[in-house]
Amino acid sequence: MGINKGWLWTKIDSDYWSEPSEEIYYLASRWKDMGYKGFLDLGCGIGRHSIHMASQGFDVTAYDLSDTGLQLLRDKASKLDLSIQTVKGDNEKLPFKDSSFDCLLAYHSLYHSDSEGMGRIVSEMHRVLGSGGEVYLTLISKSHPDYLRDDLEKLDANTVMKPEEDGSIVPHYFVSYEEIEELLHPFEVIKVKHVEDFFSGKSSWHYFVHIRKP
Repeated sequence: MGINKGWLWTKIDSDYWSEPSEEIYYLASRWKDMGYKGFLDLGCGIGRHSIHMASQGFDVTAYDLSDTGLQLLRDKASKLDLSIQTVKGDNEKLPFKDSSFDCLLAYHSLYHSDSEGMGRIVSEMHRVLGSGGEVYLTLISKSHPDYLRDDLEKLDANTVMKPEEDGSIVPHYFVSYEEIEELLHPFEVIKVKHVEDFFSGKSSWHYFVHIRKP
């Protein structure tokens, strides 16, 4: 939709985005056992998951809209002597051939769009993933307090313009459990978790979704 320009990571002062999430350790083990090799980190940020997956022997492509994030990732990968392909671009139009990847991660990154844009993003994920490939993604729940705020602009029934940690104001797509299957209809759902986290004492609700391309 052309609103999100990518985070300015030089303004972010948080260790959270540097440490791999707990889920990536399970996914790396699972996907390695399944013989997957090509991994796409969609919305990689500064590369916390790309670095881990490369260290586990995956062929990693790190994709993001932020120049500063990708440069920080390249610097770290070079220091660790890890080979990671970095690509800049928008999630709504991925510059990759059909069936390019075995597995894909979109962790706290996929939902910076409106409802129409989210449909295009899901279609693109399906296109670049090989048959039998898996995706692990997070979506913001409509149980999140920010969805109910009256002081934030709403673009549509699911999308709220919300400030980010770097000071930018970007779209955030919120979803109910009932809407997940409709949004992700090209895929088979393996598992969905609805999780409440607390950051600086504030409640944050997300869906953690594991899906497969038939």
